[in-house]
Amino acid sequence: MSGSIQLRHTLRALARRPGLSAIAIITVALAVGANSAIFSVASAVFLRRLPLVDPDSLMLLWGTDLPAFGASIALPIGVAAFACYIPARRAMRVDPMRALHWE
Repeated sequence: MSGSIQLRHTLRALARRPGLSAIAIITVALAVGANSAIFSVASAVFLRRLPLVDPDSLMLLWGTDLPAFGASIALPIGVAAFACYIPARRAMRVDPMRALHWE
C-alpha cells in the first residue's frame, strides 16, 4: 500500500472508534511528555558539567562499617520472615475440611 492509502485507512479506523482513539492519543502524548521530562532531568544531572570553581576539591566518601551494612540487610529480611511466619502458624491450626466447608 502507498502512504496516502495507509493514512486514509488509519484515519477511518480512528474515526470509527473515537473513544479508543482519544485514549490512544492521550497515551502517546503522556509517553512523549514523560520521556522528554526524564531526558531533561537525566541531561541536567548526568551530562552537564558541575558548576564548580575547583573540581579537584570534591571528595569521595566510602563507608566500610560491615556490621551496619549486614544489619541493614538482615533486619528487613528478618521482619519479612516473621511477618510470613505468623499467618502460616495460624493457618496450620485450621482444619482443612472446616475451611473448605465455609467456602
